[in-house]
Amino acid sequence: MDSNVLSSIVRDRFFFIKSDYKLIKINFEDILYIEGLKDYVRIHLSDGKEIASLMNMKRLDELLPHPEFLRVHRSYILHMSKIPMVNRFCAVFGEKTIPFTGSYKKAVQDYLESHTVS
Repeated sequence: MDSNVLSSIVRDRFFFIKSDYKLIKINFEDILYIEGLKDYVRIHLSDGKEIASLMNMKRLDELLPHPEFLRVHRSYILHMSKIPMVNRFCAVFGEKTIPFTGSYKKAVQDYLESHTVS
């Protein structure tokens, strides 16, 4: 991705994504988490909507600012400030449980430690 485009997206805190032959504006603040599914991603938004797009997780992971957004699993990127509850090694969004796995676990643990009051 062009570095000018990337810096513009990060600065403006939104991007447009193709879904069902439309361009849909996605504000960073509206994202709860992103789910990777084979050849596409599903972006879960705070208003309950889900946006599906033919895009891969790697591209979105490069696009979104870290550590605000962290890849926590091969198939998930979380908006860390939107996590309502952490239960052991997973984030819980209502009925949805998202595991922290493998090489991603350390970054998540570091983030959580830096935001935990004892």
